[in-house]
Amino acid sequence: MRVITIGAFDLLHEGHRELFDYGYQVGLEPVFVGVNSDEFVRTYKGEPAQDQETRGRAVLSDHRVAAAVLHHGDTLHTIRRLNPIRTPALLLIGSDWHDRDYLSQLGVTWDQLRDVGIIGILYAHRPSDGPSSTKLRAQLREDYEEARQKVEGAAAFGDPSVYDEINRVLSYSQFGTEEDGCRD
Repeated sequence: MRVITIGAFDLLHEGHRELFDYGYQVGLEPVFVGVNSDEFVRTYKGEPAQDQETRGRAVLSDHRVAAAVLHHGDTLHTIRRLNPIRTPALLLIGSDWHDRDYLSQLGVTWDQLRDVGIIGILYAHRPSDGPSSTKLRAQLREDYEEARQKVEGAAAFGDPSVYDEINRVLSYSQFGTEEDGCRD
């Protein structure tokens, strides 16, 4: 069964990888992904930490993803691109959308989804304390501000450790490390 998901996938993290894995397990084939465009992300979430090309490449690097296309906000067009022969498919979303009007967010009705082959919505459980791009962006801003203040303070006193702090901040890997289970 084809499984389709659409999202920003900004700062790809373990929660996203678990979503792909769940879709892969249910559909018994790799997942088809719509990656929200920068403009779409700005409209609903604010400035993305990564541009759409970087996010798309990160999504495609996951072996549980069959294909990814850019989603500009026209959900039906995106689904048609991911499911051109309209085979029965499930739309996969995180459980954080369970009590929210996901169809309104997408700008579609059930009848329209059925016309493009979607036969149901599959909710992937996501713990409320689990990883999120919003949390990661906030942590990055906090780390950056802390490092900036340290650098400014150390530079004012001629402290050579300022260069160690600069290197620590610059060595941050937005996709994690091999130890985190990430692969580039």
